[in-house]
Amino acid sequence: MAPEFRSRPDGTKYPLRNGGGGGPLVAVGVFAIAAAGGGGVAGTAGITGAGASAAETAVVRGIGQNLGKATKQVRAGKPQQAWRTMRLQRGSSLRDTAECALISFGEVQEFLVQHGCRDIGRVQFPLTHEGGTMSVLVSEVRLRSAGDAREFKARMDEHGTGDIRPISPRPAFTGEHYDSARRGSTVLVAEAEPAAGSTSEELLDTTAEAAVALARAVS
Repeated sequence: MAPEFRSRPDGTKYPLRNGGGGGPLVAVGVFAIAAAGGGGVAGTAGITGAGASAAETAVVRGIGQNLGKATKQVRAGKPQQAWRTMRLQRGSSLRDTAECALISFGEVQEFLVQHGCRDIGRVQFPLTHEGGTMSVLVSEVRLRSAGDAREFKARMDEHGTGDIRPISPRPAFTGEHYDSARRGSTVLVAEAEPAAGSTSEELLDTTAEAAVALARAVS
């Protein structure tokens, strides 16, 4: 079967992965995306990842058109305004820093046990659009070398090799809506999942990509 392709916010195309999941990575810069204070993630009753509605398509288009402006707003210390610029409303966040091996599993955990890492920080927050709410998990893993970071990113990018655990157990993160980036010895990863209402696969994918782009802007 020929692979299915989707579009990133910048217009480039990418093939969908088969199977299940990459994971997250974060420590310093990404925390600027999250508001101070606690918060929760909406429940999972009635959630879907169906085809995009007209409203969701407009949000996807808005992310692509306004990501550059939103990046500048994040750099200026205005993360909530950045998401509003992309037609999404960000709620209160959960954030923490933890020992690498304790919050990972699968081959990802095995890699971190063998190679070690300097630290992992995680931020999890809800994003609301007209049709529902998503939960977004952004993590930053600071490894011991650029070489370790390259290997770790490759392990994370391969679906089904394990993941970084979310801060809140609901909703469950599958790694299906995922993006990652590396800068030096640091790897950034974002995942998005539907939390309430209806959210399309396209919007989930695009949101994960936008979350990584904003994290890179402040890392």
